[in-house]
Formats: sequence, C-alpha cells, structure tokens
Amino acid sequence: MFKILNRNLYHSDANSDNSDRAKGFTLVELLVVMAIIAILIALIIFAINASRMQSRNTQRRNTANTAKAALESYYSTYKYYPTASANLTTMLSPGGVLAPYATGMTAATASDPNGQNTRMCYSPNGTSRYWMRVQPEGNALAIPGACPVLTGTAVAPYEDFSVQ
Repeated sequence: MFKILNRNLYHSDANSDNSDRAKGFTLVELLVVMAIIAILIALIIFAINASRMQSRNTQRRNTANTAKAALESYYSTYKYYPTASANLTTMLSPGGVLAPYATGMTAATASDPNGQNTRMCYSPNGTSRYWMRVQPEGNALAIPGACPVLTGTAVAPYEDFSVQ
C-alpha cells in the first residue's frame, strides 16, 4: 500500500527512477500565468482610473450646483448677476464675488480636482441671465488655459448649467 501512495504520476511504471525529471512548472505554464495576471492588473488599473475620473466629474458638477445657488443668492441681493466672465474657482474662492453666498466653500473645494480651472466657466448674458458650463474630463480642453467664449449654443463636450 505504501508503494501505491508514492506512485510516480509522470510514468506508468511505479518502479522507475524519477531522479532525472525535475518537479515543478514548465516555462510555458509560468508565462501563461504571468500573462493572465498582467491582463487582470491592466483591467483593474483601467477601472480605477475610470472611477477616479467619474469622481472628479461629479465634484465639478457639485461645484457648479453650488455656484448656481450662490449666483441665485447674489441675484436676489443685487437684482443682477455678476458682470465679469470668469472661471468658477475664481468666483467661489475666498475673496471672490460669490464667496459670501457659497457657504462651506473653501479654495480647495472650489478649485477643479485636477487644477484645470478652465473646465468650469461663467459668463453673464445681460443682467438677468448667464451661461455656466462645465466640461467633463475625458474631453480635450476647448482652449487650454482660458475659459472659452460662452454663447447660447452649448458646445458638445460641455454640460450646461445656464439660466437663459
């Protein structure tokens, strides 16, 4: 019975000497396992980056909604919207025109998550209307380093928060 338990699985002859055959995985088996692991890691990294991008876009939308509420408060006080075009970070940061109306906003929460403050732009449209657009990440900036000129027609990659 002892010989049956220790039987060599590689050869049909249980009495043959197995000292010349190394035990372990072949090179091909190791390479296949490594390739599978590399593919899984790449998929995980892609999923993490996509969820981070979505999180930053959600933070931009929340900032835009806070700015919209602050603009409405500003309007109820002065009966007109701010007259200067700017990015939302400048307007909501301490010392900005909307800072007194945006409770709980700090320079850190008002700024773009990636530091690309031109993704969130405001432009007046008369005294009782305005254009405010947020460009989600995943689209190239329309004009890097500056807010684009906002008009009544929304440009495709922007999300529109305007009051018209």
